[in-house]
Amino acid sequence: MPPWPGGQHFVQALEALVHQPRRGPSVLVALTETSPEDSVRALLRGERFRLTGERGRLVPYALIEPPEPGGVADQVSLLATAAADLRVMPRHTGRLRLRRYELLRGVAEAAGLHPGDPDRRATELRERLRRGGEPLPDDDEGPGGVILSWLLWIWKGWFGPWVFRRRVNRLMTGRGRRGWFSDWVNRRAGEPSSDFFTDAQRLAPGGVWGADAGEVLLWALLADLDEALRPRLLSPWRGRRSRFVLLAHAGSGTSELVAAYRRAVKGLGSQGTVLVAHAGVSGVPEATGFLDAARILRDGPNLPEGPLELAVSVPPLSEARDEEAEDRFRFQQRAVAKDVPAWPPGVGLALRLGALALVPVMLVVGLRMAGVDLPPLSDPLCPDGQFEDSHDGDACLGLSDGGEGFPGMGKEFDELFTMIEETNGAVADLVAAEGRQVRTVVHFAQFTAESTAPEAVGSGTFAELRGLALAQREIRQNAVENEGHVLLRVLLANSGPGFRDAEPVAEEIVRRADDEDIIGVVGPGESRTETFAAMRILGDGNIPMVGTTANADGLIEQSRLFYQLAPTNARQARVAASFLEHTELITLPEGPVRAEAAAVIYYPDDVYSDNLASDFRESFPNGEVTMLAHQSAGTGGPDGTRATFDDLAEQVCGLLVEEPATLVFWVGREGDLTAFLSDFGPIPECGGRITVLGADTVASALSEETNPVERHSGLTLYYLAHAVPSVHRPTPAADRFFEVYEEEFGPLAPSGPEALASGDAALGRDALMVLADAARAAYDGHDAAFDRSTVRAMLDAGQVDIQGVTGVLSFDDGRVPRDKPVYILRGSETTPEIVLDCGAFASDDERTTWGNGHPCPRD
Repeated sequence: MPPWPGGQHFVQALEALVHQPRRGPSVLVALTETSPEDSVRALLRGERFRLTGERGRLVPYALIEPPEPGGVADQVSLLATAAADLRVMPRHTGRLRLRRYELLRGVAEAAGLHPGDPDRRATELRERLRRGGEPLPDDDEGPGGVILSWLLWIWKGWFGPWVFRRRVNRLMTGRGRRGWFSDWVNRRAGEPSSDFFTDAQRLAPGGVWGADAGEVLLWALLADLDEALRPRLLSPWRGRRSRFVLLAHAGSGTSELVAAYRRAVKGLGSQGTVLVAHAGVSGVPEATGFLDAARILRDGPNLPEGPLELAVSVPPLSEARDEEAEDRFRFQQRAVAKDVPAWPPGVGLALRLGALALVPVMLVVGLRMAGVDLPPLSDPLCPDGQFEDSHDGDACLGLSDGGEGFPGMGKEFDELFTMIEETNGAVADLVAAEGRQVRTVVHFAQFTAESTAPEAVGSGTFAELRGLALAQREIRQNAVENEGHVLLRVLLANSGPGFRDAEPVAEEIVRRADDEDIIGVVGPGESRTETFAAMRILGDGNIPMVGTTANADGLIEQSRLFYQLAPTNARQARVAASFLEHTELITLPEGPVRAEAAAVIYYPDDVYSDNLASDFRESFPNGEVTMLAHQSAGTGGPDGTRATFDDLAEQVCGLLVEEPATLVFWVGREGDLTAFLSDFGPIPECGGRITVLGADTVASALSEETNPVERHSGLTLYYLAHAVPSVHRPTPAADRFFEVYEEEFGPLAPSGPEALASGDAALGRDALMVLADAARAAYDGHDAAFDRSTVRAMLDAGQVDIQGVTGVLSFDDGRVPRDKPVYILRGSETTPEIVLDCGAFASDDERTTWGNGHPCPRD
């Protein structure tokens, strides 16, 4: 696509119309050109490419090359070529039937009919069409002398022609939509058609209306295309279809084709096509540029009546080149196939038949609701918009606007759901009063667990939702003060314990994306197989995702639409390596020393743990690394896997006896660290002395009741973190956010789980602010039709660059902010101590060294 100013908006608006076949009339876009560079041909060629995917066509289209010099025969040939091109349908959209067009094409090609008598011509034409276009035989001797021959003659000579004539007249001259041919005849002759064949013979070669055959064929083709888009109860193929696109190059017949198309669309009230033609047309509204054309195309379907016609003057390729438009085209997603269920149409047909079989069941339910005495039907467990957890009958999954919690959810979430519901209500009031722009963001998390204890509901989910709820309030206030900002409505998505039901919840989000105007998702978290599958589903649905938690490097590879706020595992491993290279953190009888070896405790069945362990092993600068895989007892595992913490503790102690300057890098589950230390402490050879560097997940294990530093006197504990709000607030943005946080939820303690988990609150806040800023850039004060595709384009194009609570938030091709801040803390019984802080905390505050001038790892 040539990079004209506003061209990407014009293409988006045009393709949006193509995907809405029953919204508004057919569309004519006349492209005019004053330069000799053939810019229109480049545009048509580019649009044709956008409508073709790797697996075939994304929408049905035809490229029309008007013949030279024109005429009836050329028009028939042109439409035959276009019809053949349209028959190449996209996958899973069924076969295109053109009954009216094929019938009239047979009329236009019925040469050799009797030149004089109209009744004889009509009879000959009927028999010619009934025989599939074959000419009548020269002689007809009548029936033979046997009974079978008489019966065959009766069928061929009387009953067969009667049935054919009745079917054709019902198709072409019936009432309602079928009466278009009668209306055309009425316009041409002043009286409606009473018999198709009588009038059709006048369109055949040698007939008085022969010059009109091309236009009538166009009417028939448009009528068939409209019919192909009308829904049918047992035809899932039709629900997968979009408008038919006609791309017409310049030629002597183009103006004649456009004029006939305008008359046909107006006469038929057609909705099934979009014609983009290289031709000058009189009496058509002219757009002042591509942006104006995009506005007309977006608003046109809302007009009360009349076809949507538009003329666009296309600038030369050598002029008005716009680098910004070129960048936006680069990131603009190609036209996508219509959003339909992923299963094949045959499965959809089986489901519809199954639904029909459920009619008796629905009748019983209806009678019950009417008060008829029937066996009682139990009330549904889950509110509207939610569905039962297949693993746990007492829990619900799906979406909530905050008005309804998820059955099975802990009570601590009730206050936050109420906050979300109230802000959603305030947003709706503002939209109703002032007509402001609003879009929806989904928080994809786990709100139910195997138990209802707060610590069981996923690491950081509760604090993350606190930050998100405060961010939604802030976004609403910003929109009140600035009309260029976009309001955000928040939906909460529960994917079940450990994201085990992430896939069906992702499918539900995609299904409701258009109706709810969803522009993005905050989350999902945790590097699990189910999470990966959900990300691919959301990515295929063209929904951007902003992740908050630290995850495996492979997470970002699951979808091109995933953007991560937390630093990658590779960055965390490099920060840990820099720390270990320059720090004497292990205390021996002769004094403090560096770690000369490392034992890495990780979970091979956890993608995040396995990935971070591998990154650490590659980055460790000092000596040998021993990998100690751990799985639950009885689950089996690869060689070297420890079945119990007792076995694991014995092996770690053996490594410490061999090399006392050995560090334990803990990448196991956070709650298991205390269990491991309890088994390690009693081993006499080591006396409980151990130095541990933990991944960022360790922070959530440091509650005041179970703080391992307090319980194990021989433990020296360091751990990675992404924010430490109770100890360090490096920017004014962090100060402002946590002032509001403490005002709403109470003061942060200097230590304990609340202080540490509030780093997740900052990440939840920043994730929603990223999507809010992308929506603001996509809206740009005037583009009311922007959607999730435009939001994704803003993220890819670097249009989001804001100061967050957790650092500078901007994205490049890696889709992770560069040099994201990372801390290393030394655990204590009270307030943790910051021993390393690296990264871009603000645009004017980038920590490039730590300690005594040691270099910070850079991205």
